[in-house]
Amino acid sequence: MKGLIRRWRDTRKGFKPRAVEELIDYYWHRPLAGLLVQLLLPTPITPNQVTAISGVFSLLAGLALVAAARYHHGWALVAGLMLLCSIVFDCADGQLARLRGSSSTLGRVLDGFMDIAAPTCVFLGQAALLLSVGAPPLWVWPVGLFTALSLVWHASAYDVGKNLYLHCSRPDFSLGGDTLLSVAHMKEMRAKELAAGRRFAALLLTVWMAWTKPQMKAMRPWFGPERTPQDDDERALYVQHMGAQMRWLSWLGFGTHLFLLTLACWFAAWKPNLIWLAWLLISLPMNVVAAALAIGRGPRERRFVAALAQHRAQAR
Repeated sequence: MKGLIRRWRDTRKGFKPRAVEELIDYYWHRPLAGLLVQLLLPTPITPNQVTAISGVFSLLAGLALVAAARYHHGWALVAGLMLLCSIVFDCADGQLARLRGSSSTLGRVLDGFMDIAAPTCVFLGQAALLLSVGAPPLWVWPVGLFTALSLVWHASAYDVGKNLYLHCSRPDFSLGGDTLLSVAHMKEMRAKELAAGRRFAALLLTVWMAWTKPQMKAMRPWFGPERTPQDDDERALYVQHMGAQMRWLSWLGFGTHLFLLTLACWFAAWKPNLIWLAWLLISLPMNVVAAALAIGRGPRERRFVAALAQHRAQAR
């Protein structure tokens, strides 16, 4: 029993700080991934291979949904299981890399591509299932596309906010390379990959740089020497002003969305039209939260900058 308890505690090694973790990831997906990591640690399997396996499971989830549409709705249960496996392996790659001390920028980029692949496969499969039970195509495709774009917006906002929060509050925690994934850092990594003859890796970095450049541009007003905490007191001040923003953002990450889509798959085996409920949750209330956080970030950041300037003036 003690060995089992110790192993369960060991699953939390490699977790991201609780302040930036999604609730469903921290208490469900990551503990499952932690158990997987304990099995993978003694093996030669690399974090990037774990990421690739996650992508395979997401493809299988999409194919199982197509099977549910064509043959029997019970295949939706298999789709949900495959999607859960995809999520667990997606969580495990980073945990394994951090425990081995092999976190890298390329690994984060590859993980980002898999984060796009999983919901794409599932949305297409769920759309096929809805169409198979008579849902109007003029509703399925526009609503599905809007839901998918909403997911991308939410998850991008969460990811950027998470990176900035870690940069300002936990500079000791490494995600692999530059925490903010700045354009300059990405260009440097691409040059190294090209010099080493790894053209495919360089291509991945190029594509990801094009994707993240607008995000970095939007984030630029919120970091810089005058805004970045330099010691523990300043970091505590940042947490005081921006902690609530981060906690709300944590409801918008990929893990939360994929959990909803997993539940939608399982319930679809009984009633396929329940897929609409998951789509509407992502499209309506989660969009309201995302918009409110986007509007409220500026005033919160300005209050922090004013408090930081006052703190530094008093410390002189």
